[in-house]
Amino acid sequence: MRTTMDLPDPIFRKLKARAAQRGIKLKELLFEFVQAGLAAQAVARERSPLPEFPELRGAKLSISSNSEINKLLDADDAAHSLRH
Repeated sequence: MRTTMDLPDPIFRKLKARAAQRGIKLKELLFEFVQAGLAAQAVARERSPLPEFPELRGAKLSISSNSEINKLLDADDAAHSLRH
């Protein structure tokens, strides 16, 4: 399928230069970028959902650091392994 794109001149020049450095046509470079973007979206959709903390439902959390989040995740992992 053929399509037309309007690219700002500075972006076009960068793309054209990168394609030339790699020794490929501009359309091949753009095709690679589109494929990579679609693949990244597929991976993002495959990520597992965030863990739920039923014991905290309705509670207001005040999390101010990554270590606090890690403690909650560790506690959830421990509870999950005890249940299974």
